[in-house]
Amino acid sequence: MKNIELTLSSPENENQIHIEQLSNILDGSCDTLELMAILDYYPNRNRQEIFNTAISKIKYGGTISLSGLDIIEVARQIYTGNIQEQEASNILYKEGSNNRRCSSSSLMEVINILQASNFTILVKDIDSNAYSVQARRNFPDTHSV
Repeated sequence: MKNIELTLSSPENENQIHIEQLSNILDGSCDTLELMAILDYYPNRNRQEIFNTAISKIKYGGTISLSGLDIIEVARQIYTGNIQEQEASNILYKEGSNNRRCSSSSLMEVINILQASNFTILVKDIDSNAYSVQARRNFPDTHSV
């Protein structure tokens, strides 16, 4: 059983690995894989590749958990007046942090990608400006023609 949490910083225990080591994990070998607020720190041009690589590491019946900034939620909060532009900028770019966010997505975008990759959504949530999703990789349909 392999349970992996990807991190942007130095791993603190045996279940954590740095995101740059993702390609070293065998395809289909993870029972669980967590990418909590990881993809936001990669440009859009790399984001889909990392996401696809992470998905390939999950074994059938295994789960993936993701979280990140929901850009639609930030826009909604600006539109409704719940936050001002400066606060939105601080949220988007994590002002004062060494790790600067450089991309974002939305809950629906992540769900659509997972469902298109044969995952069943188990949990989905938006809390403040962040989405979180947990999904299970379905077994291939052995009855298809």
